[in-house]
Amino acid sequence: MRIGDRAVLIVPALAALLGGLWGVRRGSMWQDEATTYAVAGRALPDLWRTLGNVDAVHGCYYLLLHPLIRLVGDAVPAEVLIRIPSVLATAAAAAGLAAVGRRLVSAPAGLYAGLAYAAAPVVVYHAQEGRPYALVAAAVVEATRLLATALCDPSRRRSWVRYGAAVAVACLLNLFAVLALAAHAVTVLVAVGRGGGRGVAARWAGATAAALLAVLPVAWTAFGQRGQVAWLERPGLPEVKALVTRFAGSGVLLAATVVLVVLGLTTSRAGDLAGTTAGRTPGGPGRPPGIAAFAVPLALLPPALLLAVSQTPPALPGPLMSVSARRSDRRSISVTTRWDRSTSSRAVSGT
Repeated sequence: MRIGDRAVLIVPALAALLGGLWGVRRGSMWQDEATTYAVAGRALPDLWRTLGNVDAVHGCYYLLLHPLIRLVGDAVPAEVLIRIPSVLATAAAAAGLAAVGRRLVSAPAGLYAGLAYAAAPVVVYHAQEGRPYALVAAAVVEATRLLATALCDPSRRRSWVRYGAAVAVACLLNLFAVLALAAHAVTVLVAVGRGGGRGVAARWAGATAAALLAVLPVAWTAFGQRGQVAWLERPGLPEVKALVTRFAGSGVLLAATVVLVVLGLTTSRAGDLAGTTAGRTPGGPGRPPGIAAFAVPLALLPPALLLAVSQTPPALPGPLMSVSARRSDRRSISVTTRWDRSTSSRAVSGT
């Protein structure tokens, strides 16, 4: 790898790292971050019992932070300690996105993509939050990068194994990462349609099936706890508008974002046509589909599917969870569970 190639990855990673660290101690932990600190800091037997009752969907994230919290303790402010993994994950995601852009378009395109990601307000926000979302984004970016690599040489089994492992990690950190597989499926279908061969689809399906099989125990446990979010209201048009605004801005900023996206896709298409003229078929051996086949499905399908699924409430009433944690004793946690349509309640507490 040449120095210039390394800079394409290093510069966005450093930008994301500096952006995440700047003001990372922006205030005390809010409720969900306090939950992270309290649950992840418990002794492993207590943590395991807690996940059997509530919040199994974030269990792998808590287990990942557990040794960090137990080892560092009070040497670092709690709010900073639990946010550092998110900052590092955001830097990794920026570098990964730059790598994807470099492979699919060009080195400058990868550099700009990584920098744009690092500078996005919603990205910086989650980089400074002690929750798993920045780590999930990094895992999905890595899975996408590995998919592009696998499509360059579909016969390499190792590439598909690595892709499946990245998918499993993403889904274990947050089960909704499985929605990214719908986007990847479209990308694979485009590759097959452009001469990638039927074996590509079979290899992708095998890697995906293995990943989902590894996630199945967590998914089954979390499904039994789905009542935790029974209080959430169904999203409507205002929530869709808020989602678009949060990611792309509004007014002039939204218009500029749309123009840049169109220009990027147009440039990508021109590059694909140039490659075809030169004898390199997009989707053929040694060349994955163009950037549009990756970017458009990832941008549209996961949020659309999530909004569609969110229209259906949990089938059964379930618990509403409130967590209170004391920084003076990170192993102390009180979890109160109240069942809807019932006067019964129970408390689970441990030290």
